[in-house]
Amino acid sequence: MHPRKKNREPAYNSKTFDKPKQTKQNTIAKKNSDNILHARMERSEWVKDDLHHTKKLKTSVLIDNKNRLKVWEENKENIINNFQNIPSYRPIKEITDYSASGSPNKVVTPGKTELFRVTQIGDHHFFTNNSELTSLTQTRSNQTNNNIKDEFFKSAAYESLKKTFDSLKYQQIKVTADLLKATRKENAKNFNRRHITQQQAAAEENTDPKNASADKYANAALAYSGTFKWEWLHLVAHMILGAHSQNIKNFICGSEHANTEMLIAESEVKYLASVYPEGFNLEVKSQVMQGKTGYTHVGTEIEYIIKTKDFTFPFTFNVQNPNKPHIAFKKYIHESMKILVEAYQNKTTVADNIEKKTKNENEDCLLFFNKTCSPSTTERIPPAKKKLNF
Repeated sequence: MHPRKKNREPAYNSKTFDKPKQTKQNTIAKKNSDNILHARMERSEWVKDDLHHTKKLKTSVLIDNKNRLKVWEENKENIINNFQNIPSYRPIKEITDYSASGSPNKVVTPGKTELFRVTQIGDHHFFTNNSELTSLTQTRSNQTNNNIKDEFFKSAAYESLKKTFDSLKYQQIKVTADLLKATRKENAKNFNRRHITQQQAAAEENTDPKNASADKYANAALAYSGTFKWEWLHLVAHMILGAHSQNIKNFICGSEHANTEMLIAESEVKYLASVYPEGFNLEVKSQVMQGKTGYTHVGTEIEYIIKTKDFTFPFTFNVQNPNKPHIAFKKYIHESMKILVEAYQNKTTVADNIEKKTKNENEDCLLFFNKTCSPSTTERIPPAKKKLNF
């Protein structure tokens, strides 16, 4: 026998829930779990143009300040100054094209580089010069109920899953530091393994959970196919609710990249819990696609609304996002969140320590826009009529 095999820990038994002893490998795995978000995101600072020439990645962001947050407007210089620490950031000089809903589709930098919108996370609209990505407007054109196959409601994929009978999924919870601590403790006891998988939670009784994969479900339901993998997205994350999150009422079928974007919001939840340990409210809702004879679990948009005692921070996710999000998008979100938190905690004021030259340049940069000044307004998801309990 190999000398190492003699002392090898027994494998985790999912049936009896026998757990191996804590080992150095388990500790490392736990630490690595914190890096899941970074591992799932795009990190390259280079892109290829239409002629396959390599060029420097350029990104930017515009904030829809429909909530008229004075703190953001007063701290424009601080925000842009922080953004300049992001290698791919470029300021925006002009909006050159709007969508039908009034959101900016294309922008131009001071260096005359054209950037186009690839995703929206809440009030933040992200732009890039990566022509290999799909524009947000093009993505949303697929999300109509006409694209649900008629034969889907007689398919094995439909029969394998628990059914939904509402056009809207909705959850709300108060997030506290104690809740997250208790969930971390619960997950640590299980070595960060879930007591049941999403597929097991979604599957009908007496059916094979293997047939309840999000990939099989979406491909059977939709008349169009994506180049991405479909996953079960939690409305309220496992890291918040633990075992209670493994419920079909808390799942939406969406793209792997939408799932990654939601991890950005969830990382901010952990940050805010450290600032507001007494708690804040979290509301999450998503509309699902509907066929001629019923509803599906395939989502179109998720609204993820954080309400602290000082401010409201809404995230909005395109559930069928085909683009792998860049790590820069996470940094933009966090810098914006930090400005809000520090301002309400009286730790920052309007920037007065930035060189005059930089300040004058930033005054000409666009950071905010408001749809009320654009061609039209967008239709939002209606409020839920009732709370769905876990």
